[in-house]
Amino acid sequence: MYNDNRFGKSLLEVDISRVVANYRKMSSLTNSQIAAVIKANAYGLGAKQVAAGLYKAGCRDFCLAYIDEVVEVRTHIKGARIYLFNSIDSQEYDYVVKYKIIPVLNTWGEIAGWSSHARKIAKKLPCIIHLETGMGRVGIQEGEVRKLIDSGLLVSLDVKYIMSHLACADEPNHILNQQQLRQMHKLAGLFPQIKITFANSAGLLLGKEYHFDQVRVGCALYGVNPVSVNPTPVIPVAVLKAYVLCVRTLEHDITISYGATHLARKGAKIATLACGYADGYSRALSNKVEGYYAGYRVPIIGVVTMDMVMADVSHVPDHLLDNMTYIELMGDNITVDELAERAKTIGYEILTSLGHRFKRIYIE
Repeated sequence: MYNDNRFGKSLLEVDISRVVANYRKMSSLTNSQIAAVIKANAYGLGAKQVAAGLYKAGCRDFCLAYIDEVVEVRTHIKGARIYLFNSIDSQEYDYVVKYKIIPVLNTWGEIAGWSSHARKIAKKLPCIIHLETGMGRVGIQEGEVRKLIDSGLLVSLDVKYIMSHLACADEPNHILNQQQLRQMHKLAGLFPQIKITFANSAGLLLGKEYHFDQVRVGCALYGVNPVSVNPTPVIPVAVLKAYVLCVRTLEHDITISYGATHLARKGAKIATLACGYADGYSRALSNKVEGYYAGYRVPIIGVVTMDMVMADVSHVPDHLLDNMTYIELMGDNITVDELAERAKTIGYEILTSLGHRFKRIYIE
């Protein structure tokens, strides 16, 4: 265990061994290669630490979104293949080559530019070609694909994969899943002998027909249930512990926090915690969720403020309150998926919103 002590008294504990366990669990469900998605600072949990742990466990393929992310983690995974999701421009070409990055080319212009750079430096450059199959975001559309093949632009490129992205894989019965799969097969036929990467974490659970040659696993690594209906196949990896600033026994009835949305009665024991929406603990959780302490669920009461949130600890025995330093706001007992459901969002947003003010502790 080692600490990243930068700011604040509240803790975010990240268990790298659990990230590895989730990686191995997802790997056991497919014969395809697994690429770990560690963009957005590994969904807010620490890209350097997660990358190092997964690399040690045998993972060799990693996906990020921006050049700066790659530079930050490359020294920790020198022998890995790193794929860059977001667009690249001519000012970034030298960095992409220097750091041995495999860019995902999302538009005709990106393909043309990367192909031109390859000819300029007289080197066949690696890439992934992103195809549009129904996401409606980025990717080469079918009409462009046919023109691309005849254009000669691919001659100077080493196309590692053709890629697309599932829009509704978290809903296994959604009709778009099969539509996208059929379109992927159709377009893949135009790229014989080139490998295919199609499924994300949820797509992996749709069945082996979605796996192809590589599966890009993101949220499942971090303990977020990839699908909306089945029991989660993964385990939580992060515990959010809010520091207890004080516990007060109320002398009279009083409303709690801004807007007076909760009335606490005389004699109630109220804990004030060092965590708020500035830390990524969503204001949407106000009066809607619980914390956890010593076997007891404690209601979060009142509006979540910028730096503080309150919990009603009245039913926790006094002898336990005497030793209370932290209250768990997320972890094995209050899962990220539970927080997401209460806040009417997704686990991805909960994790990536976690702020820099937590003292991060990495357990290896």
